[in-house]
Amino acid sequence: MIGIFAKNRAEWTIVDIAASLYKFTTIPIYDTLGDENITYVFKHTGLTSCFVSEGALISLTKCQDLVDIKTLICYDNFTEEQIKFFADKGNYEYTQVSN
Repeated sequence: MIGIFAKNRAEWTIVDIAASLYKFTTIPIYDTLGDENITYVFKHTGLTSCFVSEGALISLTKCQDLVDIKTLICYDNFTEEQIKFFADKGNYEYTQVSN
């Protein structure tokens, strides 16, 4: 399973199509769910990888228990504070997608 946590943009569709071609299930995550429900979706589905936008990354920093996430692929740039936040939380791999 692969999570996609971003507003509508071209990359969202590209990831969704690519995941379908490789027979991955995509789990769309919306900021309107709220921090508690976002955490629940990650835990319930067992997501370890997620494609995110910068706004979604900010929302993830507000979630309390996301230790299962191992890979965050950000469509935008990580800030030093965001890298430090996730590094302090656990064993994360950071990937930035260049435009």
